[in-house]
Amino acid sequence: MSRNDWLVPVDDVLSARLTHCTACGRRADGQCWVDLAMVGPLAIAYALCARCQTSDPQRTRLTALLNDRYAKHEGR
Repeated sequence: MSRNDWLVPVDDVLSARLTHCTACGRRADGQCWVDLAMVGPLAIAYALCARCQTSDPQRTRLTALLNDRYAKHEGR
């Protein structure tokens, strides 16, 4: 994987572009946990509100959500 594949998700994280929780859709008022994940060949930036972060500490539900949402692009 080249460095360019990470450019957009890293930019999303560094520019604080993620304002809503990826898992529940609520606005992450002030504090959210932001990270990057790989879904097949795609690098994805995501945010979690405090509630979703504590209710899914292993990110099992989040992983399933991201796979459902982005795995269809794997064959591109």
